[in-house]
Amino acid sequence: MTTIGKILAFMNLVFSVGTVAFIAIVYSTRVNWKTEYERIRKTALTLEATYKEAELRHKNDLASKDEEINSNKAASIDVKNRLDVALQEVKDLKGKLNVQETTTQAETLNQGILKKEVERLQQERGRLKAENEQIAMNLIEARNELNAQRKLTVASESNFKSSQFRNETLLQQVEKLTKELLILQQNSTNNTANASVLTPLAPPPPKDLRGMVKEYDAKYQNAELNIGQNQGLSVGNKLDVFRVDAKNARNSVYLGTILVKRVQSDRSVGKFEPAISGKTLMPGDQVSSSLTGK
Repeated sequence: MTTIGKILAFMNLVFSVGTVAFIAIVYSTRVNWKTEYERIRKTALTLEATYKEAELRHKNDLASKDEEINSNKAASIDVKNRLDVALQEVKDLKGKLNVQETTTQAETLNQGILKKEVERLQQERGRLKAENEQIAMNLIEARNELNAQRKLTVASESNFKSSQFRNETLLQQVEKLTKELLILQQNSTNNTANASVLTPLAPPPPKDLRGMVKEYDAKYQNAELNIGQNQGLSVGNKLDVFRVDAKNARNSVYLGTILVKRVQSDRSVGKFEPAISGKTLMPGDQVSSSLTGK
């Protein structure tokens, strides 16, 4: 046998052994594959059942989730609506708060003004109280002074009445003496002058004759009166003249006499003879035939 034959024989042997080994391996592998297939098939079935169960749970979960989502959407819409209402309420409350703040500020300002006004009124009240107390004190003093003045007035009235009575008595005496003196002067003039004895004396004026000075010429001391013949006045009559103070009778003064020079129906002119040097007449001064009217 040649070398090539040996090699071929050896290769044939090796191939045979390899084939047997391959067949053994294939057989062994085929047995293992079936077992593995069964195991895998069972596993696949288990997994399929698990998948289906998981899918069912997933579908249920999805349905539950959808319901939950829908519920959440509805709740979200409700919440949004309530939120909008709440925002509107907040807005309204904010507006009311602003109004309240404005009102509060105004009230605070008014309270400040009222507080100042109350303080001012309190000060004014204190001032008025002090003034009232002062007025009360002044009133008491005035009452005391009035009482004292009343006493003085009573005494003064008593003295005035007494003085008035004395003055009236003195005036009557003066008037009587003046008339007597005038008669004596006229008699003396008639006895010594060149006038005719047949010229009669001027008749005396009425006792209640009263008049007023209309005009007065200080240069010639001539006074125009508003009374004349119609009132019983004659040339040669002598009238008393005085100035009357209507507000205070004590300020009335006796000025002197007026000797009638010219007489007309309702007016006359006479010469003023002052009782005291320097006295003068004014329009409105009163004239009378008798100071007492008697």
